Amino acid sequence: MFVRQRRKKNTDILKINSSSAADIAFLLLIFFILTSSLAPEKGLFKRYTENNTDSSNANKQDIKRRNIMQLQIDKNNHVFWNDTPIAIERLRMAAVEFIGNPEDDSSLPEKIKEENTFLGEVTYTKKHVIYLAVSDSSNYATYLKVLNELTAAYREQRNTYSETVLGSSFLSLDKERQGEIKKIFAHKIVEKEEPKQLLSDIERIKMP
Repeated sequence: MFVRQRRKKNTDILKINSSSAADIAFLLLIFFILTSSLAPEKGLFKRYTENNTDSSNANKQDIKRRNIMQLQIDKNNHVFWNDTPIAIERLRMAAVEFIGNPEDDSSLPEKIKEENTFLGEVTYTKKHVIYLAVSDSSNYATYLKVLNELTAAYREQRNTYSETVLGSSFLSLDKERQGEIKKIFAHKIVEKEEPKQLLSDIERIKMP
């Protein structure tokens, strides 16, 4: 009788230990989720193009001013395009026009012609670059909205080019041609943590 009771007691103890371990694991999971979601949003800065070799060339001295789209997010989360305030809702349309320069406007990036193995002759704004200056005090949510609009602009430009030149939407193309169009309209966004850095770079760039 004593042995049976002892076995039962041991079984109960094991059950308690197992339940406690599960509770601890659950609490640790909740703690991890909470601490991750409470990470500070202000002052965050993402090196969007640090692995982009095309945009690393954007600091060269031979870039013409017409090829530059200068964006700035100030400490009050206001967005400026070439020192002019712009609503985030209008940013995508402005970026699409800048990246594509459909009317071959002399004030927008110059267009060049190149031969491509998969696409034939292509005409595009090879030397365009978007400079983005982000204030240390700006809100991360504003930064993400701006980045989202710029990314959408590149996506829209790729699709427009596909439909206009190749007669098909971008997503309907084979992987080879999709890859080439992505290279042609690669993200050329160079980020600077402070506006002063951006202005310093712009001043060193040659005029057309």
